[in-house]
Amino acid sequence: MRRRYSGVVVFSLAAIGCNAKIKVFSADPRFICPGQQVILSWDVVGSARLTISPQSASAPDGDVKAKDHVTLHPKVQTRASLHVTRFLGESTGADIDIDISAPSAPVRVAADLNDAARCENGVLTLTAHLSQFAPGVKAQLVAVEEGEQRSYDITRMDPAQHAITAHVGPGVSTTAFANLPMAGDWLLSSRLTDQEACPTEAKPGKIPHVLTVNAYSSCHGERS
Repeated sequence: MRRRYSGVVVFSLAAIGCNAKIKVFSADPRFICPGQQVILSWDVVGSARLTISPQSASAPDGDVKAKDHVTLHPKVQTRASLHVTRFLGESTGADIDIDISAPSAPVRVAADLNDAARCENGVLTLTAHLSQFAPGVKAQLVAVEEGEQRSYDITRMDPAQHAITAHVGPGVSTTAFANLPMAGDWLLSSRLTDQEACPTEAKPGKIPHVLTVNAYSSCHGERS
């Protein structure tokens, strides 16, 4: 009886070790202008199946190698789906959306405390590092959502490394960053509310973990 019970435990542990796993699944870049190049890469443990929607003549649609990459040139928004299975183990999967820049579709620019952060004199400044945008994707409008409780000072460096800063309140937009690349660092600063405070050695303080604004982009500086 003891041997039989031990056998069941060993089998269960072995099955857990056989679970499918996705180590890498990425699209670089993920925000593009129509027809620009995207490198889709994956590295999995198990048997992989890739689906591209809408289908692309240059991309596989079905079983693929466990580690590989493919070059896409999407002209419309595209979803890449990866499904991985492994004998005796649980399957897994993931989706990546490749977005085509459109002036009517806002991109959320989010800066959080995991990035560069500074809190001084009741003002919190966070940096959003945007890296998944193709060079041709340019900012047009930057806005704060209607109903947002915060106003922001938004700072961006232009190609000549001059700082451009705009103050934007709820429901307001600015064209101060028009035609600057979306890729790069965006500094978002906001004054803390009466219920918030910068941390000190004596007190932990209370500050928001994320600051966000919306950016509307277009390709090569063209407006719709």
